[in-house]
Amino acid sequence: MAISDDEKPVKKAASKEPVSTFDKVQKPESWSYLGPTILGGKLRKGVTYTSGFPEFARAVYDQNYEVRKLLVPLSGMLEVYKELFDPNSESSTCYRWIEGSGL
Repeated sequence: MAISDDEKPVKKAASKEPVSTFDKVQKPESWSYLGPTILGGKLRKGVTYTSGFPEFARAVYDQNYEVRKLLVPLSGMLEVYKELFDPNSESSTCYRWIEGSGL
C-alpha cells in the first residue's frame, strides 16, 4: 500500500541558528585567591572558587585591602598573577603583608 502525498511527513527547514538545550543561566563568576594560605587553611593559595565569591572569607575581604587585591574574579587573575613576579609591585607588597600579618 503506497502512502499518498497527504500522509507523508512534512519536512521542516533546519534553523540556521543552533538550538541550545541549556537555558542561558547566569552563573556566578569564579574567584581565585593568589595570596598565601590564611584563615587556618580555609583560604588557600592558588585555589579557584567556581561557585562564586567564597562567603566564608567575606569578613577578612571587607576589612583588608591586601586580601581584596589578591582574592580576585577570574577575569582579573592574570594581571595580578603577573604582578606577583615583580617584587616591587603592589600585589607582591600585599602578598608579603599578608604573610607577616598572621591572618
